Amino acid sequence: MMNSQTPDMCERAAEPILSGEWESLRSSDPIRSHINSCRECQGRIQEVRFFGEVFSSDEPRVGLQRKSSGRAPIQLPTPAKVAKTPWLIPTFKVASIAVAACFVAILAWNAFQPAGIGRVASLDGEATVRRFGSRTSEPLGEGALVHRGDLVRTEPNSRLHLRLEESNDVFLNESTEVRLEAKRLLHHNTGETWFEIAKGNGEFEVETRGADVLVLGTSFGTRYQEDEVLVPVTSGRVRVLTKGGEVEIDPGQVGVYSSSKPFLPPVVRTNPPQNLRPSWLSSSNGERSE
Repeated sequence: MMNSQTPDMCERAAEPILSGEWESLRSSDPIRSHINSCRECQGRIQEVRFFGEVFSSDEPRVGLQRKSSGRAPIQLPTPAKVAKTPWLIPTFKVASIAVAACFVAILAWNAFQPAGIGRVASLDGEATVRRFGSRTSEPLGEGALVHRGDLVRTEPNSRLHLRLEESNDVFLNESTEVRLEAKRLLHHNTGETWFEIAKGNGEFEVETRGADVLVLGTSFGTRYQEDEVLVPVTSGRVRVLTKGGEVEIDPGQVGVYSSSKPFLPPVVRTNPPQNLRPSWLSSSNGERSE
């Protein structure tokens, strides 16, 4: 049977709970002893900690106001409610918090997903892709999306055509590996590539071992050949930068630099073979018009 003094003690304990001063009361204090042993008061403490307030019941009684708050008085339950109703957090509050947490989690998950920057336009043979954050590769087929951070590789006797955003085309010869860093940034690791870069969309950059290749609306390639990297240009202009210097390559010329000695300056071959466009490119993939 409930002690007749319990409602009065609950009422006396309400203000120390709301203000947080109950924790500074001595353990021998009657109010502190009551709070420690009263389930109702413990429930109020949890609500104050969680929501910063105590929820009112259907039968308001004397209002109590926190000292540091300028809000309206907070209504406390009547003794009858104390005896009959457990101090529970309202269900709608829990549901609202759960929905908000799920929404934030979805937004955070989407924010960390690599964005699609192109797709496979055509594939002759086999190719694989290792997605950003993954340790394993998966087959890559025609129409598949490619994303920032993807590592794309062609198998022997295979050719791949990637159509990136802004109508930039990248062609991979057999046994070639590239990493897609961004829609206008690509890292060429091995093999041979050819690029058809649209004009008017800003600078496109290709990183290789030993140098960076910067272009604006042009047709060019990058090819590893033993200790060298060749950069043939058929239209537009390409700039090659190494730690040893930089050169500009005009149509009909080939830039050459060392892939293992980046401090050597790049050079330009002005009398390259007549046909700089690789023979492995499909005849249907014509160069961009000037």
